Amino acid sequence: MPLLATDGIIIDTDAFSGLIQADIVNETATFASGTRIFATGKPLLDQGLALLNQGDIDQQSLAGVIATGTHGTGPGMGNFSSALLEARVVLGDGSVLECNREDEPDLFEVVRLPLGAVGVITEVKLQARDAYRLREASDPPVYPLGVEGERLA
Repeated sequence: MPLLATDGIIIDTDAFSGLIQADIVNETATFASGTRIFATGKPLLDQGLALLNQGDIDQQSLAGVIATGTHGTGPGMGNFSSALLEARVVLGDGSVLECNREDEPDLFEVVRLPLGAVGVITEVKLQARDAYRLREASDPPVYPLGVEGERLA
């Protein structure tokens, strides 16, 4: 993409994957940045936690959804960047910095939507929530359709 034009070098973060730490009391989870959204559910559930928000496409990496301002779903719910509490970043000069609202706050604000301009995010600490179960509901009810529009019981 023109937004991320390179001279031919692209860093694949797939190897940076997995839950690093979960804090049940403070409802936070630290993941390696290449962790795909679909791979967060089970490790979080095992800790009694869940993501705050998630859309129906779950193939992106956590760093990718943060870097591009990807949203989840639901009115009034924040995007993935809004759940970011801390990040570890490797800058272009090779230095490694951890940032949050108090430590390196300017870098933190940029890391919340860097569009590939800041370096490589290697870890993200996200606000999480108690685990939950989804229940489908609609008003009016949605019924599966059979042959020629016949409603199935």
